[in-house]
Amino acid sequence: MFRQGCSTFRVITPNIDEEASMMEDVGMQDVHFNEDVLMELLEQCADGLWKAERYELIADIYKLIIPIYEKRRDFERLAHLYDTLHRAYSKVTEVMHTGKRLLGTYFRVAFFGQGFFEEEDGKEYIYKEPKLTPLSEISQRLLKLYSDKFGAENVKMMQDSGKVNPKDLDSKYAYIQVTHVTPYFEDKELQERKTEFEKSHNIRRFVFELPFTLSGKRQGGVEEQCKRRTILTGKYTLFY
Repeated sequence: MFRQGCSTFRVITPNIDEEASMMEDVGMQDVHFNEDVLMELLEQCADGLWKAERYELIADIYKLIIPIYEKRRDFERLAHLYDTLHRAYSKVTEVMHTGKRLLGTYFRVAFFGQGFFEEEDGKEYIYKEPKLTPLSEISQRLLKLYSDKFGAENVKMMQDSGKVNPKDLDSKYAYIQVTHVTPYFEDKELQERKTEFEKSHNIRRFVFELPFTLSGKRQGGVEEQCKRRTILTGKYTLFY
């Protein structure tokens, strides 16, 4: 079928390399897997991309399917695929013109409190939220989630997005820090990422900025005000 294996899907996500280990999974041998099953899964994937408004990726999936249907001379399925491709590219044109497609909002979420988070203590994650999710919404959701788990009296949301010194924290509490971040690209990258979709797909670097003054105060006069930029690099690209 696809002699190059998982690398076939690298155009969709570089994270696919993580799936290569499945080839050595003995349990996979018990699954009845053939060409028809693969075709069904790929078409389900394309349907999922449509629902996620990732219309640009549908063509990459169909490029894998079309040669097989051509070999089978299954013209009915080919007609369906090409019709879907036509509609997908029409949607791309539409959303680029209207600017109404919102592909997500990003937040850095950090956890502190070894007694509560154990191995997650001090770790940071990038959360992708739908559309224009406000900071208050994800903060309240996380507060409720961990209040239910640890007890409301044991959880605190940190209001400061600056660097945290664990020694300044009270070990009796679980702390959660949430910061709004945006995708970060260098000028060279922007030469290749022309569209809003390309600036929202397969991204792993994010940035946020905080004000400060050389005197140590958070706020000062215009002549004193400085801005600190923090760039975060994730282990994987989003979406994952």
